[in-house]
Amino acid sequence: MRIPELLILWMTCLSSDGAILESAASNTLELEVPSSEGPRSPEDRFGDTIVEIGDVDDDGVADFAIGAPLAQDTDGSTRGKVHLVSGRDFTRLRTIVGPHPGGYFGDSIASIARLPGITGGAILVGASYGAGSVNDVHVVSCVSGKIVRTYPAGTSDSAFGNEVVNCGDVNSDGYDDYGITFVGRNVVRDDSGVRVFSGANGSLLLQCGMKGVEVRSFRAICGGYDWDGDRAPDVVLGGLTHFGRARQEGILYFFSGKTGQLFDTVSIERRNFGASIAAMGDVDDDGVIDLVVGSPGEEGSDSSESAMVVLSGRTHGVLWMVRRRDASFGSAVSCVSDLDDDGHRDIVVSAPDACDEALTDPHAYTSADMCAGHVTVFSARTRKQLFRLEGRAWFERFGSSIGATVSGKRQSLWVSSRPVPLFQNVDGRPDVFVGAPLVRVYALPERNCVAELSAAGFDR
Repeated sequence: MRIPELLILWMTCLSSDGAILESAASNTLELEVPSSEGPRSPEDRFGDTIVEIGDVDDDGVADFAIGAPLAQDTDGSTRGKVHLVSGRDFTRLRTIVGPHPGGYFGDSIASIARLPGITGGAILVGASYGAGSVNDVHVVSCVSGKIVRTYPAGTSDSAFGNEVVNCGDVNSDGYDDYGITFVGRNVVRDDSGVRVFSGANGSLLLQCGMKGVEVRSFRAICGGYDWDGDRAPDVVLGGLTHFGRARQEGILYFFSGKTGQLFDTVSIERRNFGASIAAMGDVDDDGVIDLVVGSPGEEGSDSSESAMVVLSGRTHGVLWMVRRRDASFGSAVSCVSDLDDDGHRDIVVSAPDACDEALTDPHAYTSADMCAGHVTVFSARTRKQLFRLEGRAWFERFGSSIGATVSGKRQSLWVSSRPVPLFQNVDGRPDVFVGAPLVRVYALPERNCVAELSAAGFDR
């Protein structure tokens, strides 16, 4: 069964009073969906990761990297891609294709500003969960698009590079160092944690690891700030930890950037605590950067409660939290510039599987297939909701990932939608319709949607 679908994505720039300044339309996109074989679509996980990468094209506006880890190359092989996009006019600056078939290039991305001999900055790109032995992490120049360093998984690693991070200048040599997560194959014998590498020469600086902890994967990472008071930037990981078959618990692991040792763990007895992490500024004015942590609930459980948790960077205790009945609230967290003029960055929290209360009872459905999703911005100081952005269609999963600028001339919030399949019985057999992933860009503080970006527009 062949279903032509016309997808026209408009990029419209608006002034603060809503007047249209410029507009451009992308090309059409056709989907082929055979009912007997399941969905075939542009589902390349475009927008799976969105990261601000600094001003790559030197136009005074911060640019962004968008990961599409299931994107295909011209030969039809799934290699993954990373698109570098202008923050000024939202055009593609460069597309970087993964070096290996099956590599899932773009599964994780981190920005690295300061490396020797590289102008315009670089990105650290994970190609985890790849086929066979393809499980690498690459350092890529943003200007040339060339891979300048590659880190293969170790022989004892079962998961490598599913999270990457800029660790800041760990060894005080003037360059950004960076971390790559790894999970050991053997819980008792092998370490799990993060390896920190020198930005100056690429060598291993620290292996921040722990044995005897059954962590299947690390789901979030944050670094570059001192959380133990020794004046060296540390790393915090969020991992789903197993305690036998009876209990699973989300735990934050704090590793010292000076010694590599685990110096603290934090848990609030929630299974998905630590699913997302972001540094949010010093909200309690104690001189230490604080953290916002996502704790989405259990999909399909009426008793499950989701939360966004603000932790003290000094004590690692809970400062405050926001609870929601939306099962996916806290799936992604980030921070934007100070929108309410209280001297603190504000907090962005996504709930990609949430229902719109204006359309339906949010407790009436338990399936992610029923809801559009939304993204909420909270004041870090007053804890009040500043505004909320809604998905525009059922099944959209608006807020699957988020990225934002926190400085510079233009402030923006980038939100991805990664639709789930819609099953519909048209001809006596279940057919599958899948929408195209896209990224919407919102100008701040106006909240105008100034662009809609899709892989179809970038791949032409």
